[in-house]
Amino acid sequence: TEDRSAKAGKNYKAMSGTLVFGWGEYRKEICIPIVPDNDWSNTLEFEVVLLEDSLVNAVLGQFSHHVRIHIINDDSFPTKKYEYCYETEGRPAEDPPPWG
Repeated sequence: TEDRSAKAGKNYKAMSGTLVFGWGEYRKEICIPIVPDNDWSNTLEFEVVLLEDSLVNAVLGQFSHHVRIHIINDDSFPTKKYEYCYETEGRPAEDPPPWG
């Protein structure tokens, strides 16, 4: 894996290794764990890079070397972190904001 806007250890678990294909196998799955958080952020990305020397019994196709992975945020925006930070406009601070 290679960092882009997503960072290994913070947003996903870095991975490396060798893919071994058995006789007749033509497809492999690579599972890369995403690190959960409770903060909203933009869509982040990292890359999976395949190298010829990390494959056994396989050859990479012309466009199979790099795959860009997008981590789409599942947290709401804005987060509850800013729940009470709004302009009171003369209302008591305990009143709910005008939007809800």
